[in-house]
Amino acid sequence: MGLSTSGIIERDFIKSNIARLVQSEKHGQRRVSLEDIFLHPGGMAAINSVARALVGLGIDSGIVGFGYLYGETATVLKRHWSDFKLYSHATSEELDELEASLKSGTCVNALWTDLPGNPTLVTPDMHRLRRLADEYDFLIICDETVGTFINTDLLPYVDVLMTSLTKIYSGFSDVLAGSVVVHPGSSRYIQIRDQLAISHEEKLFPLNIAVLRRNSRHFSERVKVTNHNAKAVAERLAAHSLVERINYPSLTTPDIYERYRRRGGGYGHLMCVIFKEPANAVRFYNALDVCKGPSFGTAFTLSIPFSQLLTLAEQAALGAHGIPSHSIRISVGMEDLDIILRKISDALEKVEKFAGWSV
Repeated sequence: MGLSTSGIIERDFIKSNIARLVQSEKHGQRRVSLEDIFLHPGGMAAINSVARALVGLGIDSGIVGFGYLYGETATVLKRHWSDFKLYSHATSEELDELEASLKSGTCVNALWTDLPGNPTLVTPDMHRLRRLADEYDFLIICDETVGTFINTDLLPYVDVLMTSLTKIYSGFSDVLAGSVVVHPGSSRYIQIRDQLAISHEEKLFPLNIAVLRRNSRHFSERVKVTNHNAKAVAERLAAHSLVERINYPSLTTPDIYERYRRRGGGYGHLMCVIFKEPANAVRFYNALDVCKGPSFGTAFTLSIPFSQLLTLAEQAALGAHGIPSHSIRISVGMEDLDIILRKISDALEKVEKFAGWSV
């Protein structure tokens, strides 16, 4: 990586790589071109650019979220649209409620969702959402950061796909970047792409693009290894008697997730562990010998109490969204699986000791 790089070669490589990876496995899908992809200096910058584009298209109301959205995403949407409504559980019952609202005449112009959700790891029913979007003429905007291009095939169901490239695409938490992909099969493809292009500026610093290009070389391998490791960790934790449940795509809404899993794809690197007793969550987190921090998708295992990522007001609202305040989020890395499982077991043993019994 030379200090004289302009970043143009690296930028076009990243765009080409994303275009190849995001392409659907389903027949009859139009090819994604470099002109359909917009790079930004961070995941939130990418999300905000889409929000601004919708405003530019004249959408001044009728924005809903389906499934619990990343906190900063919800903040952006509320800033732009005061009538923003969130269906935070992403259940079939909430889909029924959304459909009934549409039938009654409620105007929805765009629906935002994460697949899978963070920290719920719930997968929305994208088939049904797409059917409703086509019937009632609204856009579907999806953040696929947790799922990744490698694991999930989402383009046929969305109009716009966003990703924080800071996470597992980079894998080392040493560079910020985000991407927006406009689905060329969208009924409003030209309008969305042109509106995004109007306000788009190349703000990624050339050396940042070069670092992202370097880090992305092992993206596919990173996803495959962390898929394998995380599934084993999730199963180990789920089997423990002190654990109430594990939020992980293969355990939360597996039948729905399977509809969007690519051939050879896995269930990702991210999970949340919910202990039956909040005190045991504290003990587990303190005893877990891994890096602690707010990001995810790193090559190394990283953990944080999810509530620490939120404001006090957001923490108070967690229960209403079905998210226990003592949820511990774990992003499983590429370390040797035996070492990771040993650290999980050691932490569980310390929880058992404090609990006064062993499992």
